[in-house]
Amino acid sequence: MSEDTAVSPLGSVIFTASATDQDSSDTSDGQITYALAGAPSVVSITSSTGQVRLTGVVDRETNASYSFTVTATDGYFTATAAVTLTVNDANDNRPNFTALSY
Repeated sequence: MSEDTAVSPLGSVIFTASATDQDSSDTSDGQITYALAGAPSVVSITSSTGQVRLTGVVDRETNASYSFTVTATDGYFTATAAVTLTVNDANDNRPNFTALSY
């Protein structure tokens, strides 16, 4: 890869889901937890913070995007958000000649 290629290292936070609850955060029904539904193995979420992390290698030539759902629940009510993760292309392939001589 070239030095100017921006690559998100494994474990990096790629975004943070955020939900609010009008109930007091001091009560059990005011505590929000996050989860992923239908997510690929290349992402994970921290249930207490909503931080979505890159946990696997992504390559635009393999998959240009991933779609999944983030859920937020207070133990009684659940809210969902559709997410599309778009993979940027990296200059990770060298040019090749089709013949050794011309």
